[in-house]
Amino acid sequence: SKMNIVVDNDMVIASPKPYSNDKGVVMVPLRVIAEALGYEVSWDNKSNSISLNKNIALKINSHDYTKADGSLITLDTDPALVDGTTFVPLNFFTDVLMMNNAYVFEGQIDINNGEKMK
Repeated sequence: SKMNIVVDNDMVIASPKPYSNDKGVVMVPLRVIAEALGYEVSWDNKSNSISLNKNIALKINSHDYTKADGSLITLDTDPALVDGTTFVPLNFFTDVLMMNNAYVFEGQIDINNGEKMK
């Protein structure tokens, strides 16, 4: 099942595609979405970690994420590496990047800072 990704009302083409993990968590490719949001994404091979704008950080197979203000937040789901692409749980965008919305609606993934959906 291919889910389209819409970031701030623009369609983002992602390969590999988003998927649901074995716990039913929707996992989405980080770089293509973060770059669409204007973040600079860098990958550190030595530590298997990714940073966005140098201050937001996450690590493959680690529950702990660093937010822009330097505080740590623990999510239920680790980032995953699929075919060389880093995937994060959809709630990364609301819980770590502090965006208003990140949800799946009618087969489409919407990530935006519009009015918060209830």
